[in-house]
Amino acid sequence: MAATLYSGRKPRQSHTAIRRTDMGVWPAERHPSRWDVEEANQVPSSDLTERFRSALLYGEDDDLVATALTFDLEDYALQDLPISQTGYTYPMILLSSLPKLPSDYDLSTISHSYAQIFEEHAFVKELGVGTLPVSARPPHLQLAIACVAAAISDPSVDGTEGSVAGDLFHAGLKLWIVILEVDNCEARNAKAILAALLLSTYGTLSPDLLIRMKTSALICNIVTMCRRLRLTDPALSAYTTLNITERDLAGKSSLLCYMLLVDTMHALQTNDIPKYSVDELAFTMPQSGHSFRTTYISILHGCDLPDDLSATEDALLLLTALLAHSLYLQKSFEAPFAVQTPRHCSPYRPLCLETEFTDRQATINAALNVWEARFIKTMSQDVLALYHFTRLQLLVPQISDLSSFAEQQLAGEIAPTFHDIPPEAVKLAWSVLANVEDSPTIHGKKLAIWLPVVLYLSALVVWRADSGDGKNEAPGGSFSEVPDEHKSPHSAWETPDPGFWTRNGYAIVRADEIGLGQSPGVLDTMSRDTSLAFAGVIEWAADQPWSSGKVGLLGISYYAGSQWRVAARRPRGLCAIVPWEGMSDYYRDRCRHGGILSNTFIDFWWNRQVLKNQYGRPGRAAKGWCPDTIEGSLDDDTLNKNCHDQTVENAQSRFLDDDYYATRDYNMADIEVPLLSVGNWGGILLHLRGNVEGFVNAGSTVKYLRFITGRHDLPFYTPECVELQKSFLDAFLKGDDPKGWSRNEQPLIEYRVRVGDVGFNDAAAEAVYPTRTAPDWPLPKTQYTKYYLTSSHKLTTSHDDAITSQGTASFEALGDLKHPQLLSFTSKPFDSEVEFTGHVVAHLNASVTAHEGAVGTPSDIDLFVTLRHLDSSGMEIHYTGTVGDPVPVTKGWLRCSLRAVDTSHPRHKPWLPYRTYRSSDQLPVKPGEVYGVDVELWPTNVVVLPGEKLVFEVSSGDTQGAGLFEHNHPVDRSTEKYAGVNHVHFGNGRENWVMMPVIPTSGK
Repeated sequence: MAATLYSGRKPRQSHTAIRRTDMGVWPAERHPSRWDVEEANQVPSSDLTERFRSALLYGEDDDLVATALTFDLEDYALQDLPISQTGYTYPMILLSSLPKLPSDYDLSTISHSYAQIFEEHAFVKELGVGTLPVSARPPHLQLAIACVAAAISDPSVDGTEGSVAGDLFHAGLKLWIVILEVDNCEARNAKAILAALLLSTYGTLSPDLLIRMKTSALICNIVTMCRRLRLTDPALSAYTTLNITERDLAGKSSLLCYMLLVDTMHALQTNDIPKYSVDELAFTMPQSGHSFRTTYISILHGCDLPDDLSATEDALLLLTALLAHSLYLQKSFEAPFAVQTPRHCSPYRPLCLETEFTDRQATINAALNVWEARFIKTMSQDVLALYHFTRLQLLVPQISDLSSFAEQQLAGEIAPTFHDIPPEAVKLAWSVLANVEDSPTIHGKKLAIWLPVVLYLSALVVWRADSGDGKNEAPGGSFSEVPDEHKSPHSAWETPDPGFWTRNGYAIVRADEIGLGQSPGVLDTMSRDTSLAFAGVIEWAADQPWSSGKVGLLGISYYAGSQWRVAARRPRGLCAIVPWEGMSDYYRDRCRHGGILSNTFIDFWWNRQVLKNQYGRPGRAAKGWCPDTIEGSLDDDTLNKNCHDQTVENAQSRFLDDDYYATRDYNMADIEVPLLSVGNWGGILLHLRGNVEGFVNAGSTVKYLRFITGRHDLPFYTPECVELQKSFLDAFLKGDDPKGWSRNEQPLIEYRVRVGDVGFNDAAAEAVYPTRTAPDWPLPKTQYTKYYLTSSHKLTTSHDDAITSQGTASFEALGDLKHPQLLSFTSKPFDSEVEFTGHVVAHLNASVTAHEGAVGTPSDIDLFVTLRHLDSSGMEIHYTGTVGDPVPVTKGWLRCSLRAVDTSHPRHKPWLPYRTYRSSDQLPVKPGEVYGVDVELWPTNVVVLPGEKLVFEVSSGDTQGAGLFEHNHPVDRSTEKYAGVNHVHFGNGRENWVMMPVIPTSGK
C-alpha cells in the first residue's frame, strides 16, 4: 500500500519502511516479530509544512486548499478532494466519497447520535467526545465514531449496516495508520487511542474474519500506546512532557476502563488471552473517589463497597473483566509457561502464579454475595454486569459458583428488565454479549441468535420463509392485538417472541431458508433440500456451548408445517415439536384439495411474503420489505434460475407422483419425538386437516392433539395457549413436568366445543365455548350417522326417504365465488341437542353433460361440498375463519377423475377415504355416465341445538367461506374440460348421503 499527500508540490521521499500483509500496515519498528516483509514503500515525508499538517490533523487552517488526497488501497481511489471548507469538514468529504457510504447529512446525524450515547456512557464521558465539535475532531477519530455509529444507529439511516460499517472500519484503520506515520507524536495522543478503541469495538463484533484479525493486531498496538503514555502508572508525573492535553488527562481513567473492556470483549470472542491486565490499573474510578484497586480488593475479600461508588455500571463491568481475566489465569495455570514472569515484564503473558489463581478462585463466591446484597434489590444499570456474569458462565461453565448464582438470581431478576428495549447507554455492551461467539453459517447465512440470561438453554428453532419482521404482515393490524408481553423489537408474525421465551429459559434461533433472506441458494420451499438444511440448523443448535443439547420447534402456519417433515428426519437434539395450525400433507392439505388446485392462496402467499424476500432480490430495503442481501443483488436471469416458483410448479404438476410433489413427500410414521399438535376448527381450507392427520399418523409414542377456535394468528399468543406451549416444552426440553406430559397424564385429546351463535372474529365471545377431553381420536363411541340427500332437497336420517327419492338435481359448471352454482339440502329442525365431532364424508352419484349446442364436451367434474349451520330463525351461524372471516362448519372437494380409493391402504377408513392421487389412478369421466364418489370433508365440531338446522351444499366451484383459498386457476379448471351441467342422481339404488360423527351424551 502506498499513501501520498499532495500539497501542490511533490513531497520529498522518506525511507521509513512499512511492512505489508493482509492484516494491515504497521510501522516495522513496532512489531519486529509479527510481520513478514514483502516490500518497502515510500510514505509521506515529515517535512510537510506545519500549516498543512495542522490543517490535516486539527482543521486549524480554513484557507488551505489541498489539490488531492489519494489512497492506493484495495477498493478505494479517492482523488481531487478539496480540504478547504467552512470549519473542519475533511472527514465528511472523505467518507462521502467512499462507495456505499452515508451522505454528509446522514453521517452528521449518526455521529451526533453516537455522541449522545457517548455522553451517557460513563467510561468515556469524561473525555468529552459528545461535546467536542466536529470541527475539533481529528479525521481518524471522526471515522472511528462514524464506524461504530453506523453499526448501531437507526436502520432508517441509509447504509448503517453491514458493508458500510466495514468500509468505515477499513478506511478508519488505514487513515489512522497513515496519520501516525505522518506524525509520530500522534502515537502519544489520547485521541488516537480513543479512535483505535472505537474501531476495535466495532471490529470485535464484526462477522468478518479479516476485520477481527485486524482488530486483534490493533488492540496490541493500543496496549503498547497506553503503556507508552505511562497512563498505567499513577506514580509518574511526566504527562506534560508527553504531549498530553489537559482534556486528555481528565479522561485518562475512563480511557483505560474502556480499553480494558474492549480487550476483554475481544479476548472472550476470540478465546485468546487478554493483552491488558487489571493488575496494571491503579487509578481513580470514574465518578468515584476510590481507586479501582481499592474496589477490587474490597470486592474479592467480601467487604462492603464504599457508599460514594455511584457508577455501579462501571464498577460491575470492570469486575466482569476481572473475572474474565481470572478464567484466563486458570487456562494459563492448567498449561503454565515454562518461565513465569510478572505481567509488566511481558505484555503478552498473564501473571499466573498458583497462589494468585487459588486466591481468586476462592473469593469469587464472596464477591457475588457482595453484589447480591448491594445491588439485587435496586436493579438499574448494574443489571448489565449481572448479565455479564451469566454470559461469562455460558462461555466457561467450570465455575460452579457463577452457575448457581446466575441460575438462582439472574433468570428471574434480569430477564424481565433486559428483554425490553435496552437504554441507549448500554446498547453497545448488549450487542457485545449477544455476539460473543461466532455464529455459524448455513448455506452462507450468518444465523441470528438471541442469547438469553439463563444457563444451558433449550433452543426453539424457527425456519423462516417469509419476509420482514412480520409486524406488517399480520392481517388487519393484528400485531396491535398481541399481548404486550409478546411484543419486543424482535417480534415476528406467527413465531414465538424472543422477549418472552428468553425470559423463560429458552434461546430462540431463527434461520432463513435456502434462497431466502440472507441464505444463498435455490429457493424451493417445502423441498427435501430445505428440510435437510433445517435439520442441520437443529443439530447446530443442539451442539452449541450455551445449549442444553435439547431443541424444540414452535410456530404457526409455515413454521408449523415445516416441523412435521424435518421431525421425520430425526435430527440429533430434536426433543419436541409443537406444530400450531400447520399442514402435514403438502399436496392434500395445501395445494390440491381433492386434486383441485387451491391457487389463490398460493399466489397470495408466494408473491406477498416469499418471492419479495428471495436472496439477492434488489430493492427489498427501499420498499420496506426486509434488509437487502448483504452480498449484493442478483440480476433477473440469476433470480429466475434460483427459484422454483410455487405458482407455476403447482399448476404444472397435477399428481402426487409428479417429481415436484414426490420430492416433498415423506413418511409421517418416521416422526418419533413427542409432539403437541394444535388445530383450529375454523381452519377449514388450510392446516386443520394436517394437524389431525399428523397427529394420527406420526410414529411418536407421546403425542397430543388440541383443537382451538379463533383467528389463525392471535390465539397462539394468549396466556392460556402460551402456558400450554410452555408447559409442554418445559417437560421435554427442561425436564420440568409438573403436569405430567411425559408420563401421559394429560388428556390425549382436548377440544373447544362450538355451541351457540357467538358471532365470529370475537375472541371474548368465543371464550364461552366449553372445553372437553377425550382419550383417543376419533372420539370413542362416535356414532357415524348417515344424513341422506333427497331429490326434494331434504337432508334426513330417514333411509326410507332416500330409497323413495327419484330424479336428478342439476347445477351449472363452472361456478365460482362471485357466481356460485350449487344445490342445497336442508335438515328439519333438530328436536334435541346433538354434538358432531370428527370426520365427515359424503357419497354422491354425479354426472356431467354438455350444454345444449356446445361444440365441445366436458371430460371431468369438480365437486365442492359445504356443511352449514342455521339458527332457529333460518339465519346461518358463521364461525371464525383463518383471517377472521365468516366461515361455515366445514368444506370438502373432489376431482372426479381422481375418485379412485385405495381401500387396502392402512390409512383408509370408512369415515376417511384414502386416495394416492397418482397419475396412474386417473379414471375417465364421460358425459352422461353416473359415477358414485366419496368426498372427504375436513374434520369438524359443531353442536346443533333444538330448533336449529344443518344444510349440505353441493356446488361446481367455490362458495361463501372460501375466502383467500379459491380454486379458479384458468388452466387447472378450464372451460373446455369442466364447463357443462353437473347432476346429482337419486333412485334406482343410488343413495346420496353425508355421514356425520355423532357424539352420544355418554361419550362426552
